[in-house]
Amino acid sequence: MDGTTPDSIPRHDARPADWNNSRRQLWNSFCQRYRVGEDSVPLFEYDENGLVLIKEIGSVRRRKILRRSAAMETLMRQEAEKVVSDHKAATGIYDGLIYVMHTQEADGGVVPCYIGKSETVGKASGVLSANLQRLATDTSKFGRWGDNYAYHIGDLSSIVLPGHNVTVQTEKYRSWATALFECINTDSPAVTPTCILLGAALSATARIFGSPSTVRAVLC
Repeated sequence: MDGTTPDSIPRHDARPADWNNSRRQLWNSFCQRYRVGEDSVPLFEYDENGLVLIKEIGSVRRRKILRRSAAMETLMRQEAEKVVSDHKAATGIYDGLIYVMHTQEADGGVVPCYIGKSETVGKASGVLSANLQRLATDTSKFGRWGDNYAYHIGDLSSIVLPGHNVTVQTEKYRSWATALFECINTDSPAVTPTCILLGAALSATARIFGSPSTVRAVLC
């Protein structure tokens, strides 16, 4: 025996003592560079009591969904148009639409809840993604934040608001709902704390956290 004990054997998965601090510094640097806190807008529309407003959709079977804020819809349309125009011109400037749903601390610090990306092209290579088409008139998909089921607002609404079929509800959006709202299955939804969102056209050459621009959804 050479006297080596399990505790003295280096672990390949061991993290440095400043691991969490390094990650926070990297995140804060990203937020400062891209003005995440400054340029974000409210995700939802609120009434005078701070409750999220609701609207009804559906021509045959009406259902209630959470209402996006006018500022959020304006921002998404503005940034999506950059991506769409770039795709039509085949200039290759943008790689899609990145969005960051987050809350803010008292000192202005950004606390991420969800980071995702809507790709420029869909599953059929070279064809503009349906998620980015007709945002000016169609909110069913809306850069992944659409009213339909299988999209963020639609699926989140199915948990937060009453009247939705349980077959469309998923654990992913149940975790979103319980993390973001004071209570669920209610006609008076209140978020805690307030959710805000930054949507931006993503440069094809951008590097996110030291990696290529491909982004995977995180948290929640």
